[in-house]
Amino acid sequence: MPTLTTPPSSSDPTTFDARGDAFLGELPAFEVEMLAVGAQATADAATASAASASAAANATIASNAASAAAASATTQTTSATSLTITNGASRTFLGVSGSLTLVKGMYMLAASSANPDTYWMSGRVLSYSGTTLVVSMDNAYVANLGAARADWVISLAVAGGRPSAVPADVYAATAGVSLDPATLIAGTAPQSVTYASTIAWDVATKGYSIKATLTGDIVIGAPSVLRDGMTYRIKLKQDGAGGHAPTFNAIYNWGDAGVPDVNTGANVVSIFAGDYDADDGVIYMNHRRGA
Repeated sequence: MPTLTTPPSSSDPTTFDARGDAFLGELPAFEVEMLAVGAQATADAATASAASASAAANATIASNAASAAAASATTQTTSATSLTITNGASRTFLGVSGSLTLVKGMYMLAASSANPDTYWMSGRVLSYSGTTLVVSMDNAYVANLGAARADWVISLAVAGGRPSAVPADVYAATAGVSLDPATLIAGTAPQSVTYASTIAWDVATKGYSIKATLTGDIVIGAPSVLRDGMTYRIKLKQDGAGGHAPTFNAIYNWGDAGVPDVNTGANVVSIFAGDYDADDGVIYMNHRRGA
């Protein structure tokens, strides 16, 4: 920025004329210099404005390119290859659709289109070429290990992520699922069993607590799954007529008291419960006699 000499002052008459002459003599050059400074400032502002516009345009181009890339990237595909569920081996999916954006090491989830909650396996990509995808599986729905499916939907997943459990996972003691308290409670609630002269206790679908309304005599079969220390519970209700006697499989041990005397009066409810002892191979039972 150009500067001027000290201007004249009426308070200093002795230097007034000399300073006045010098000050006035500098003004033309000062004007030229100030005009040059102004012109440079205007040019700099124009350059900055152009640079800002260019940066904004480049940002728009980059954003559009990213959006286009995201739109063109496919992270889900399907395969009709018949494969068995595993959590310790690789699986090769043939005829995968689309053009996946995958590299070795990405984590994938393969789930049945018809039954995704119970037929799935997951693992890391070993290779992907053309329409062939090879994945090393390290997690799966345990209850269905070895089951074959041919309706796979394959998606990107988070390594170590666990699907939410359902009551059937509680019945099967499924590993590799996330269990919340509500599901645990639902998994231990008594499940209704349709009356039959012999009840085959299918733990996989009915869990460890069953209930039935008797319309005739009944035989209670052994649970299909026996787990050491697990409590098994049976609730039987007589219908409006009553008089229906239950008989129990030999696995139910009633101790010295023997098989209980069950009240078969109309609409009476009786509860039977006991813990399985793997060492003895029996369920040690207790009985609450209905009134």
